[in-house]
Amino acid sequence: ACQLQRSLCVQPDGMSAALFGKAMGGLGGSKKLGRGGAGRKPKPAGGMDTGSDKKKGAQYKKKGRGGKGGKGGKSNTTVVVAHSNSQLKGLARGKKGKGKQSLKQKLQELEGRYQYRLQVSNPGNGDVATVADTLTAAIREPCSFINKRQTKNSIFLTLPPTAERAANALKRLDGKVAINGHSVSIKLEKVMLKGDNASGIVIPPEVLSPRYSIDTKFLNLSGLLSDPLMIQFQTPGGLSNHAIATAIINVIKQNCPDLVTLDLSNNGITNLSAWRRLGQVTKSMLNLSLEGNGINTLEELNHLKSCRSVTTLMLSNNPALNQQPDRITYEKRVLKHLRGLQNLDGSPVSSPVPTGSTGPNKFVASVLLPPELSAVWPSEEIRQGCLDFLRQFFTIYDSEKRDSLHMAYAEEATFTLHVASVGIGKSNLSKYNIYSKKKAKSIKFTRTGPVDIASALKRLPPTTTQSADELSMNVFQADGVAIGFAVSGRFQEHRSSATPFFRAFRRTFELVPSLPGSPQAAQGWAVTIQSDKLEVANDAAFGREFTGGAAAAGAAGTAPTAAAMTQPTAGDQQALAVQLQTQTGMNEAFTLQCLQSNAWDIAAAYANFQQLQASGQLPPEAFV
Repeated sequence: ACQLQRSLCVQPDGMSAALFGKAMGGLGGSKKLGRGGAGRKPKPAGGMDTGSDKKKGAQYKKKGRGGKGGKGGKSNTTVVVAHSNSQLKGLARGKKGKGKQSLKQKLQELEGRYQYRLQVSNPGNGDVATVADTLTAAIREPCSFINKRQTKNSIFLTLPPTAERAANALKRLDGKVAINGHSVSIKLEKVMLKGDNASGIVIPPEVLSPRYSIDTKFLNLSGLLSDPLMIQFQTPGGLSNHAIATAIINVIKQNCPDLVTLDLSNNGITNLSAWRRLGQVTKSMLNLSLEGNGINTLEELNHLKSCRSVTTLMLSNNPALNQQPDRITYEKRVLKHLRGLQNLDGSPVSSPVPTGSTGPNKFVASVLLPPELSAVWPSEEIRQGCLDFLRQFFTIYDSEKRDSLHMAYAEEATFTLHVASVGIGKSNLSKYNIYSKKKAKSIKFTRTGPVDIASALKRLPPTTTQSADELSMNVFQADGVAIGFAVSGRFQEHRSSATPFFRAFRRTFELVPSLPGSPQAAQGWAVTIQSDKLEVANDAAFGREFTGGAAAAGAAGTAPTAAAMTQPTAGDQQALAVQLQTQTGMNEAFTLQCLQSNAWDIAAAYANFQQLQASGQLPPEAFV
């Protein structure tokens, strides 16, 4: 009955209910009820026009929207055939598809992923600047074109999504403006940009360059929305808007991707979804400030999970902090999203995630020996013997004569290489996959015998290892028959690029004394290698610590010294300055002076500050 009512609009024409029911029964007794015939005019009494219905049913079938034509029964009822059931489904699908497209377009518009493009005819062959200036002068709305392009017969001018009123004003000039004595026509089109990372707004670098310090690599965007240079880029949502956030990220990517500190405080940011690309662009960023915004929940930090390098975060004066019961819970909720964080709101994190427990650093942590293990030695004689062996071994290993190391291995010796994670990017460890052309997530192989071992060692990438005295060692076997010990540290792997890659390694040796008259003894090896296991992990974080002279020394093939590692980098200095300045309230100049006088030891610097403050020796200008 429902299908029938949907397919047919029955008009009783004043007949009794009984007659109406009889007519419906007559229809139901037809051989096949037509679902496709859509009669548009009332048919005369006496039944349905079967031939006409068949034709219209065929039309609907041809469109792919309807069913077969129907064969009507006799009836005295006036019937108007409506849309068939299948046609109604087709229309529903069509409306649904349009709805999806409209929804996608609305989302693009909300995120500002579109631009207004004006096509201006150019019969007078005017240049781009003349046409643009003429049109701009003819309207009252402020207008700034982000792109201008000239073809043979037209000029194309592009406006950002914030210039909707200007675009419409320019459209109304169609046929009303003359350039070089010729009337011009103007067509306006809203162009949707492809890609989730597209932005209809283009911010010139000159707008942000006064806020960037080259020396400290600090980009200060605090209160950016109130900057007069940003008025033309004002959008609903401010810095939470996808278009404006993406435009800023694009400027950073093209001009200062190596920034260390980014200040986004006091910008009314309510959600961080528009900033999800930030960490992909600023891989060296250590310090991030989101103070004084409108972030209501810490779950927003999940959008910043790409900011893996951030160690200092300022999040105070956000509504989300009012929901935190205590400091420990607050820290845990933040660390859930930024696991490398060490300082939160100016105070050290009480329970930081252990370095290397997650992410790429976990492989480094699994390779390097714990410091407490390297402090125990069976005797000074064994320690000195191991050091002598390592100096001899690594001197050859870091040279071009690795094949001569076959003399140090016993006939049944084994060599095992294990790379737990190859990694991605330019610093990946795929070069260690020397026996397979297939891509692999991890590498492990074993070779037996001096010849095969030396061949494998020669095919591994060239390296420069730390001096033996700087390596960590642990002896786990010393029974008078053999010595088993592990050594770990870092080496620089050299490729064609000027900058070396830093790797963490652990090498586990099992050594026995060389027999008098043996080939090993003849070549000057006091011990013979029974087994050798090498574990390697990429240590990109360690590599970022070296700048200036240390990096130059590494590129030249000289191992970095411990003294070079104690001097903090510019990024570390900036992080320490931000932390101490937050704790003390001193200005930047006095903060840097305090840190420098205490050899960049923040604990000593803070203690010094407290001592000077208690004795009243700090001048008032230290806090201005």
